[in-house]
Amino acid sequence: MEYKGFYVTCTADCEDNLGGYFCQVYKDSNLDYEIDNFCIHKEELLKNNVQEIITDYIDQNENDLHYLKLEF
Repeated sequence: MEYKGFYVTCTADCEDNLGGYFCQVYKDSNLDYEIDNFCIHKEELLKNNVQEIITDYIDQNENDLHYLKLEF
């Protein structure tokens, strides 16, 4: 998904985070440069859907993500 100029992919996670997701944040739509990553735990999914969690993560970390985007 794209949000505020960042591109995020999510894959089903395993082992300790079974039922959750591993998400990677990229600087462009080509997904060439990963600038951050984070996990969504299954407990979080009881309160919010995946899209809401991703947008909240980007909103809360937007300044740092913009800085990282410039670094790559």
